[in-house]
Amino acid sequence: TFMDKRRRANDSETRTDAAEVTLEELQTEPVTITARDESGRRLSPEELRTIKTLAPIELPTVWSRWWWLGPVIAVLIVVAAVLLVPRLRQLLARGLRGAVREKVIVIPAHEWARRQLAALVAEGLVGKGLFQEFHYRLSYIVRCYIERRYGVSAGEMTTEEFLEAAVTDSRFGPETTTELRRFLGACDLVKYARHKPTSTESEGAFEAAGTFVERTRERSPAEAARMANRPVIEERAA
Repeated sequence: TFMDKRRRANDSETRTDAAEVTLEELQTEPVTITARDESGRRLSPEELRTIKTLAPIELPTVWSRWWWLGPVIAVLIVVAAVLLVPRLRQLLARGLRGAVREKVIVIPAHEWARRQLAALVAEGLVGKGLFQEFHYRLSYIVRCYIERRYGVSAGEMTTEEFLEAAVTDSRFGPETTTELRRFLGACDLVKYARHKPTSTESEGAFEAAGTFVERTRERSPAEAARMANRPVIEERAA
């Protein structure tokens, strides 16, 4: 049984203004239909009666109708990046700075100088006859110690420039200035005038550097008070 709409539309004799649905019937020779399951087993009449119509197949969603979502999402991503990336960079930079501040341990100037002097002795430059390099390193350590201890850029000054600045600085007394003039002058003779000192002279310069660091190192208020009162107590005892 079927319905042929085209036949009714083209048939001028049977065309009417009213819309009618007419079912036609087509007769054919008998056709034998055999239904088998996947295993090829012949189904019984009872099993054939239990065959049901398959459920409708759901077609996949046609995304072509949502084409406009692509540009919109892209614009939202760009806007979010422009607005959020600078903020994220600021937060990340603050976090890194905070972490660095927590990990930085400030070493006192005299502790730094002691370690550098110990490392210089361990290299054994005097025993190897490298007097010029030894005195150059020794002078550099003392200059860096002064820069760390007093905030003076001694490493960038010549010896004369530094001594002129030390004379006018109230933190450097006459004794300190004289000691530095003697020490730096002896080092400059070896560094620039190619003076060849003896091992005794080199050891004396090293001891002078260590004494200078120990005498001028930063002390606690209580320790500074004891150091200031010591000469007075000795005079009274005498």
